[in-house]
Amino acid sequence: MTNVQPIIEHTTTDNFSFLQHWYPELYRLAMDMDRFYSQDHSCALLKARLFAEVWCHIFAEKVGVKLDCNTELTNKIKQLQSVTNVPPYIIDELELIRLNANLGVHAYCSLTNEWFGRAQASQKQVNNTMQAVYELASFLIFNICGEKGEKTSWQAPTHIDEIKNVELALNGNKEANYALAKQALSQLEHYKSKELVEDLTRNQVKTLKRDLEYWLSRSALCNAQGTALLYAKAYQLKWLQPCEHHNAETCYKAAIKECESGEAHYEFALYINKKGQNNRAWQHVEKAAELGHFEAITDLQDRFKSKDTLQFNYWLEKGITHKEPNSFTVDAGLKLKAWLLNQADELAQKRARSALIEAKARRAKGIDCLQAYCDYFGYWNKTPEQEKALATLAESYSQLPSWFNFNKELFEVLRMHESQRKLAIKIGNQVVAKTQCNVEKAQHKFDLAMLIWQELQARGTVKSPYALKTLIREAASEGCQNAVEFLALPKGKQLMRDNSYVTTRTQFKQPDRKKQKQAKKKARKAKKK
Repeated sequence: MTNVQPIIEHTTTDNFSFLQHWYPELYRLAMDMDRFYSQDHSCALLKARLFAEVWCHIFAEKVGVKLDCNTELTNKIKQLQSVTNVPPYIIDELELIRLNANLGVHAYCSLTNEWFGRAQASQKQVNNTMQAVYELASFLIFNICGEKGEKTSWQAPTHIDEIKNVELALNGNKEANYALAKQALSQLEHYKSKELVEDLTRNQVKTLKRDLEYWLSRSALCNAQGTALLYAKAYQLKWLQPCEHHNAETCYKAAIKECESGEAHYEFALYINKKGQNNRAWQHVEKAAELGHFEAITDLQDRFKSKDTLQFNYWLEKGITHKEPNSFTVDAGLKLKAWLLNQADELAQKRARSALIEAKARRAKGIDCLQAYCDYFGYWNKTPEQEKALATLAESYSQLPSWFNFNKELFEVLRMHESQRKLAIKIGNQVVAKTQCNVEKAQHKFDLAMLIWQELQARGTVKSPYALKTLIREAASEGCQNAVEFLALPKGKQLMRDNSYVTTRTQFKQPDRKKQKQAKKKARKAKKK
């Protein structure tokens, strides 16, 4: 007989809530996929394939294309590719779902003659499939239907109904055993990070530790993928007592052997970096990035952005290949800056525009800022929309990667508008600090000084690490012609003589030793528990 497992009805994560109003049928399939994720990967992949087929028909209807209902999914994909302007990455996502779903529809017979489904896809392939479904849903709702919302990613659901999940685990379901072990560890991590351990009784903490140890041992017996990494984290956080041959490092090494997502490499890199093994840590970060780990890719881009252009470009391409969101924003920003240096270069213009379109289609984080910058000047033969673009720039500039320097371009725009003067001063402080060229830096110092002066006259207070008069003097001495001319004018001379414009420096308060002792005492008590 076929072993039919009970369906868990509720999850803590509703990844596809934005679908519910627009397309209830797609929403139902997506929710079924999430429900099956932690109990049966083969069923989850089957639901993902059904989602892709229904999505093709809904999308075709939206763009005015008639698809044959009786064809295979591969034919539907080819037809959409040939008759519509669907972005190439959407075709790639459909193909990924089709190929991975083929690995999850096979039936196997157990030793007790019970038939069940088993996915041949790895954990990484299953997760990529779930993310691909999420990308299809996001593209349909946010790009085609015009719904507004922030770019997010699919999150593995955690089930609320623990009784049914425990029932599945005790019946030998490896996904359920792994999910319960992961849930126990996440609860302990949450309590530790939020400093709530003292609010728990000693018995409650002991119970959580026993649950963690029990479900980890069952997950290991079931040979559930990812168990070694959970063991490593539990040992690292000291929720389990290590022994000579079973500790955090040995478990990390075991996890690395089966790692296909790069997570084990990256977590191990963080672990050994705390021990001072910096070079070895970077080696594992590179291995994690090669496998497509997002944080590892962005860390390497940050590391090589100013040290090694070839290495930076290599990891930027890796990020785009593995669909890391920040990489699309950075790629578009770099190509836009390259074109701005020579706007007569038509090839650079096409590259910049294509990169912006690609990042916009993927709803990459921070891309709204770059698009608003282009809209402000009316690039690509569009009518300039300065008021709307300024509002978008102010809202979205902070979404750009922290190490991606687009501040100079933003400063030149914002400083021209009184309504954005406060933000322009904030960005101008960063521009002055990061600019290397002396002549260019001198001009930025003078521009920032004028903004500070205007803000002081209007409001009386300004937040800046730079003194007004010092900025003007340094700008003049470093070769800024505007600063030299300003100092020769009567208003410049008057400003330099006016002692009402002074910079006050706030003193740091001395630490409260009594509070420090109390905090250390609480920490020691928490460790004893």
